[in-house]
Amino acid sequence: MSGVWSSRSVVVTLVSLVVSLMACAGGKKSTESAGGEGASAPLSSGSRLVSGVKIESPKRNTTISTGKTLRVEWSDSYAQRTDSLQLIYDNRLVKTFTLGDSLYDIVVDKGVGVRNVKVQAFYADGNTSVAVVPITVLPDAPKRLTYKVLATRKHDKGSFTQGLYYKDGFLYEGTGQYGSSALMKVEPSTGKIVTSIALKDSYFGEGIAELGGEVFQLTWMNGLCLVYDAKTMSYSKEYAYGSQGWGLTTDGKELIMSDGSNKLTILDPRNFQPLRQIQVYDNQGAVEQLNELEYVDGLVWANVWQSDRIVAISMESGAVVADLDLSKLLSDADRRGLDTIDHVLNGIAWDKERNVFFVTGKCWPKLFEIHINR
Repeated sequence: MSGVWSSRSVVVTLVSLVVSLMACAGGKKSTESAGGEGASAPLSSGSRLVSGVKIESPKRNTTISTGKTLRVEWSDSYAQRTDSLQLIYDNRLVKTFTLGDSLYDIVVDKGVGVRNVKVQAFYADGNTSVAVVPITVLPDAPKRLTYKVLATRKHDKGSFTQGLYYKDGFLYEGTGQYGSSALMKVEPSTGKIVTSIALKDSYFGEGIAELGGEVFQLTWMNGLCLVYDAKTMSYSKEYAYGSQGWGLTTDGKELIMSDGSNKLTILDPRNFQPLRQIQVYDNQGAVEQLNELEYVDGLVWANVWQSDRIVAISMESGAVVADLDLSKLLSDADRRGLDTIDHVLNGIAWDKERNVFFVTGKCWPKLFEIHINR
């Protein structure tokens, strides 16, 4: 009797082991995707993270250019048989390995900024091990653009320009400073202020954009976006957001906001909730202090605060694909009396029909119509 029971126990044990191994194999399909969408497999019930897998290459904070080949090498010290191993780049499954591989080459795509390389090993005992290394991806050097001044217009020297856009023959300008912030409708040819709406003295106005019959105006430190009816220019509501507000523009569907960092936040205009973020980099590194924004044909043109530089940013990758030096735009005579720290280039708007850009600065005496040679 004991002999029969012993044999049955062996059979049951073997069957259980086979079922367990089949379940493990079924739960982690062998999938290869060269940069395709995917996700790492979740931990199964009862499994635990253990120390084992280690990324030998690349080293932490390695810098690499887009389009280059990144060699990923790893080792595994866990004293159990590896059931499968996943290589994940930028939250996308690259390939699943089942035969003990320890090296793979990835062609870095055009997404720039800090990206994670992740290796996740699954073991026959149900446990798993994870290693993550951040790298920085840089784009090619941006194209250096030139421009031609088509016209010079008057600009109100009292306007601390924070936001600017053009529509139906008028410029709309948002201005800053506590006690003098406003939202204005301006006649471009004369600089005449047609309409001016004062903000509360406790608000410091920032970037503006119009979308869906509404005008959105950021505030700097208040964390509030003020919303107006575009036809009547009357205040209608406000939204709260959890950061500083600097520049604002729209691609016609969503809002795009800067906060002084190297990130652009895409927002839902229906509730001002963040949808995603884009890291902005050029070939030298992160481009910080992004300020006033203007969207044009897939690119966001951004003033870089306290500089005479405007950068053109790919909304697909975050790469600075072009930049423009406007240091010669304002004459030395016009700069006299301006504060070198605060009264800087800021304000860019686009007239789509004429393919003309309007540019100015905080408290500048002039506004310029320019053609950018793109």
